[in-house]
Amino acid sequence: MTAQYEEFIEFIAKGTTPETMTQFEYSENRKEQIEDLIYRAKIGDLTTEEKKELDQILMLEHIITLAKAKAKFYIKGNG
Repeated sequence: MTAQYEEFIEFIAKGTTPETMTQFEYSENRKEQIEDLIYRAKIGDLTTEEKKELDQILMLEHIITLAKAKAKFYIKGNG
């Protein structure tokens, strides 16, 4: 499990509301790590393990985006 997964799971485990879900952001350290992986992927400088890590991060980002969209739906009173 990547550090990004652990950070998001910790966020959820502490308890969330639709409002807090829409505000989720990684720590600055995690953001920098992700940006570095993305940059290095663009220039073709990732190891196989780093490529797998980036793939997992991108999948998690998709899940977070969906969760934020659903949270906004609930905030608007549609849930």
